[in-house]
Amino acid sequence: MDELSIAFDSGSAEAKSAFGDRTLYVERYFPNARHIEVQILADSFGNVIHLGERDCSIQRRYQKVVEEAPAYSISDETREGLYRSAIAIAKKVGYRNAGTIEFILDQDEDRFYFLELNARIQVEHPITEMITGVDIIKEQIKLASNMPLDLKQEDISFNGHAIECRINAECAEEDFRPSVGTIDEWKLPIGDYIRIDTHCYKGYTVPPYYDSLLAKLIVWGNNRNEALERMRYALDHFVVSGINTTIPFLRFVIDTREYREGRVSTRWLEKMIPVYIEKKDWLRRKKSRTPACFHNMKEFGHPLTKAFVKQTEENIREIEAVEKDIEDEVKKVKGAGLPVEILHKRGEWTVHERLEYLVDPGTWCPLHTLFNPMDEESGTTGVVDGLGRINGRWAVVIGFDNKVLAGAWLPGQSENILRVTDIAKRLHLPLVWLVNCSGVKLTEQEKVYANRRGSGTTFFRHAELERMGIPVLSAIWGTNPAGGGYQGISPTLLLAHKNANIAVGGVGIVSGMSPKGYFDREFAENIIDATKKYRTAPPGRVEIHYDETGFFREVCESEEELLDALKHYVGCLPAYDPDFFRIAEPEEPAFPSEELYRIIPFNQKLSYSFDEVLARLVDKSEHMEFRPGYGPEVYTGLARIDGYLVGIVGNRTGFLPEDYPRYAPYRGIGGKLYREGLIKMNEFVTLCGRDRIPIIWFQDTTGIDVGDYAEKAELLALGQALIYSIEQSDLPMICIVLRKGTAAAHYIMGGPQANNNNAFTLGIATTEIYVMHGETAAVATYARRLVKMKDKGEDIEPVIEAMNKLAQKYYESSRPKYCARIGLVDEIVKLKDLRKYLRAFANGVYQNPKSFCPFHQMILPRIIQG
Repeated sequence: MDELSIAFDSGSAEAKSAFGDRTLYVERYFPNARHIEVQILADSFGNVIHLGERDCSIQRRYQKVVEEAPAYSISDETREGLYRSAIAIAKKVGYRNAGTIEFILDQDEDRFYFLELNARIQVEHPITEMITGVDIIKEQIKLASNMPLDLKQEDISFNGHAIECRINAECAEEDFRPSVGTIDEWKLPIGDYIRIDTHCYKGYTVPPYYDSLLAKLIVWGNNRNEALERMRYALDHFVVSGINTTIPFLRFVIDTREYREGRVSTRWLEKMIPVYIEKKDWLRRKKSRTPACFHNMKEFGHPLTKAFVKQTEENIREIEAVEKDIEDEVKKVKGAGLPVEILHKRGEWTVHERLEYLVDPGTWCPLHTLFNPMDEESGTTGVVDGLGRINGRWAVVIGFDNKVLAGAWLPGQSENILRVTDIAKRLHLPLVWLVNCSGVKLTEQEKVYANRRGSGTTFFRHAELERMGIPVLSAIWGTNPAGGGYQGISPTLLLAHKNANIAVGGVGIVSGMSPKGYFDREFAENIIDATKKYRTAPPGRVEIHYDETGFFREVCESEEELLDALKHYVGCLPAYDPDFFRIAEPEEPAFPSEELYRIIPFNQKLSYSFDEVLARLVDKSEHMEFRPGYGPEVYTGLARIDGYLVGIVGNRTGFLPEDYPRYAPYRGIGGKLYREGLIKMNEFVTLCGRDRIPIIWFQDTTGIDVGDYAEKAELLALGQALIYSIEQSDLPMICIVLRKGTAAAHYIMGGPQANNNNAFTLGIATTEIYVMHGETAAVATYARRLVKMKDKGEDIEPVIEAMNKLAQKYYESSRPKYCARIGLVDEIVKLKDLRKYLRAFANGVYQNPKSFCPFHQMILPRIIQG
């Protein structure tokens, strides 16, 4: 009480000095309070509406740090009470403007108390705009112009969830000391439903005189979990250097269990600051304890010169034109089948909408989008698949396109599915199915049903994955008869929508049993009656497989509830914490990936620096090159992707040293493989296998050297030796065909033919795959005929015309779109998205590996170090 008495006397004296009145009032203390505010709009004509509430409880020293709308985990009764009180207060004082009425919510008693009225636009107003669609600034200007409100309360609806993080120039580890200086790098996150309000840019100098706020980062999601994942993605991709920012601290905040579960108060953040500092100290200690061989990877790469930038403008246009062509094809594929509106009228979501809700924002990496190997008339294989993170766990995800023949088995689909199960097997990741399958496309059953790689193989693959300890989870919608029934029953865990069914035979099959061998009117009438009966109560419905057999683990009322259940069970699966295998914190490359559009020439005959390409893809543009002076046509080395250790192999282009290859009198050219390069790759793959380091291959190869010198140098055997080294390594690998994938070099360099190792192969706008260049093929095909016709004195023009046609055919059947359709690559990726796929691969590999080598027992890094 002595402290209170002293404080009271001091405050009273200060009040007397400032206001001439010693009177004080005492406020009730709430140890477990939240700060909730209601956005209002009020005009001069007595009209007041609210735009919902915001939760601003995440505060430090009474300054808001993270805000969200709507408030999480408050009762509807409390929410409505806040709205009524806010409007009553505004009307009572005759308020006119946009404004915020703020309350303290006592969580222990679920009662709220008026705090203050802020007669202005708040920093956090964008989150209200995101969930209501109302432009608050525009409305404020109209109110200030004495215009009446256009909006009525019934016009206001709330959609989804929004979160705002305030990015400040402060160092959280040093008691949030302000950070001043010049911003060296300012790279903003890009994506759907991400908004950034800022005045900053690269080169901007942060002064010491003003508020430290640099930017407001706002995200929206269909629900709070989706918004949280989108915020996580946005913070991960918000890159600032030259000054300290609160981005790492905000990333820590949104990842805490208490915040994600809504167990916070206005005092919570102050308690978490020491926890954050302790964690940062632990990470620093962890980094210092990482084996010394990883501490100082060598920086590489160079900034582009102004002259180079100027001369590569056309290169950008050519690459982007191909990317636009691919994008247009993707839109056609996504538009196949029924219009979206028809499914919505039925109360169904499309497979793409289900994926958007299911997968953590910013992590979806689609595969096989253009794959259509049997030229199916819909332009698709009827399934959509890719890599994505669900509830924090990476998974291989595949779903039936319910717009196309209700998700039927189509020609080419089984090959697509087998590729997907291969990815799950190779990366040791769970396989997640969105099942909505009407069974075989009966008019083309002979292309679908049987055969060694037919649709039935899928179910054996599911059993194989389960034998390997890889779970298969499924969410099931709609009618799934016959093949659809087995598609539904074969996974490990079955979750069902209330209207779903799975059965050995569907309505059509059951109705048409015991045929006479022909159809007549009597039989047709019987079919009509039976079909009506089974359509009303289809076989294998929820009453059977939930109430009776118990096959369905859960039955859900809505699309959201079913997908939320699927998220829950994916979150139950085993996964190592990323810190367990990371050798460093994730960092962006030192150079922007957009520069790849300038570095990789569209013209296949121009050379470029592979090292400069790699420097724009790997963490911090750092690496450890293996045997740099040996086999100069090939790069081999170690680097980091998202903090994880990976092996890299890639072709170098351009002229090689004059005395190389050493076995021949001619000078070597990059892209071709010679003796030393093949030996180096064999050594590197073998050592990566020993150290359990996954490998990423980058191809731009014209093949293996040919001729007697090459044969004497044993290149044929060394190529097969590399195949053996890859096979025995049992490592997860991916391949990116940067430009040329040619001849035997295409498959010995970790190409898609490496089925037990290659998880997937990516192409880009400059990709070309052929056994040899079209002009070379034309010469090989017609050279003897040219000689023969010339010797006979015959006209050789027809042969020349045939040669040009063959060269053109090779060109057309080697382009990116063709490669994707036939399956020579698993996806054509925009250059700016390439690192995203590398991150997905690295995270997938290290999530739950079936084997690994302790870092301190690795040999390859020590060999590189010497």
